[in-house]
Amino acid sequence: MMAYVFDLLRHGKVNGQPALYGSTDIKVSEAGHDQLMSQHLQLAGASRIISSPLQRCLYSAKVLASELDLKLSTAPTLAECHFGELDGIPFDDITEQWPLLDAFWQSPSSHTLPGAESLRDFHNRVVGFWERIIARPGGNHTVLVTHGGVIRQIIARVLGLDWTSPALYQQLSVSHASLTRITLADYPSAIPIIQFIGLPPEQGPLR
Repeated sequence: MMAYVFDLLRHGKVNGQPALYGSTDIKVSEAGHDQLMSQHLQLAGASRIISSPLQRCLYSAKVLASELDLKLSTAPTLAECHFGELDGIPFDDITEQWPLLDAFWQSPSSHTLPGAESLRDFHNRVVGFWERIIARPGGNHTVLVTHGGVIRQIIARVLGLDWTSPALYQQLSVSHASLTRITLADYPSAIPIIQFIGLPPEQGPLR
């Protein structure tokens, strides 16, 4: 029986100090790009790549598409959550607003940062994209090059987890350049199955 494959590939490490990088269009580091590219063995047989438009994803996605001879498209709905006034600000430079950041970490669904996209709006944006793509896969093996927050929302949807739970963000590791694979059998009542979460680039192929 045929199964559709959806690979969720997080971008590599970025060129920047530790911060909340949401809509800030920071570049991927050379080492981070190389890490992500080492996942190409997992992507053998892919039929297309869809990337977040942010350059930390799109730069590597373009190289992957070229090397694997795949069609590349972008989807704004795959962009990371926008963190408002604190987006892209190094943690070391945050002083007076630190209590707001701490409250957000403790309960992101009830403490939206100033000027930020709410967790609910972010969740609905990502889940809407996910439901559309699994309803019409458009290929037998789709690679999504995206962000940690996006991948967590999709995992929560597939597993029926509480997307408002702080544990989803504090205790689920989706490291840079890691790969999460979801499959969907080709029959009407099929449900998505997670094959693995956060496979690091050093792991090598799983077949």
